Amino acid sequence: RVHEMEHSLDEARRQARVKGELLATMSHGIRTTVSGVIGMADQLLKGHLPPEPRQLVEMIGQNGEALLRLVDDTLDYSRLEAGRMPVERLDFDLRVAVDHVSGVVRTLAEAKSLAFETRISALVPSRLQGDPGRLRQVLLNLGSNAVKFTERGAVNLRIDREAEDDQHVTLTFMVGDTGVGIEPAAQRTVFEPYAQADASIVRRFGGSGLGLAISKRLVEAMGGEVGVESQTGRGSTFWFRLKFEKQ
Repeated sequence: RVHEMEHSLDEARRQARVKGELLATMSHGIRTTVSGVIGMADQLLKGHLPPEPRQLVEMIGQNGEALLRLVDDTLDYSRLEAGRMPVERLDFDLRVAVDHVSGVVRTLAEAKSLAFETRISALVPSRLQGDPGRLRQVLLNLGSNAVKFTERGAVNLRIDREAEDDQHVTLTFMVGDTGVGIEPAAQRTVFEPYAQADASIVRRFGGSGLGLAISKRLVEAMGGEVGVESQTGRGSTFWFRLKFEKQ
C-alpha cells in the first residue's frame, strides 16, 4: 500500500510538471501574439483617427492587456501548484520595495478619483532579508484588487511590527478599501481559485479570479499567513503576516 501511495504521488507530480510545461509553452505563444496586437493598436492610436474608430482601437488595446494579465495569472498559479516558483532570500530595503508598489497603486487609485495612503510604522525596520519580488507581487495583487472593487472613498496600505528580536522581525501588512465588501459566507472561499463573492460582481469588475489565490500561495510559500476582514457595503481589509530575517 505504501508503494502504491508513493507511485500515485510520483504520478501526480509528473502530471503537474507536464501541465506546467504545457501552460508555459502556451503562455509564451499567447503572449507573443497578443503583444503584437497591442503593439499594432498603439501604433494606430498614434495616428489621426476619428472618435469612433479611436474608441474601438482603445478597446482592442484594453482587452489585450486584460488577456495578458489572465495568461500571467494562470501561469503563476500553475507554477505555484507544481512547486516551481522558488522563494529567494535576498537583502532588500522594505521601504524601497513598498514605495514601488505604492506608486503603481496610487496611479490606479487616482484614475478612479480614489484617495490612497501608505503608512509604515516607525518601529518597522527597513533592512531585511527575504524575497522582495514576491512581496511586491502580493502587495500589488491586493492593492490593485482593492482599487478594482472600490467605486468611491479610499484605499490604504499599512505595515505594523508584530514582534522583533535581535535577528528577526514579524510584520503585518494590511490593504484596506471602502469598496463593495464581502459577505461572511464568501470570506471562507475568497482565496480559492476562481472563487468570487458574486458572479455579477465578476462580470462588472473583471479579473481572472486567480489574484487572491496566487497571493495566498505566495504568502504561504514565504512562511506566512493571510486573511480578510470585511463587511458587505463597508469595505474590506486583506492582511498577511510574514517573518523576516534582519540584515
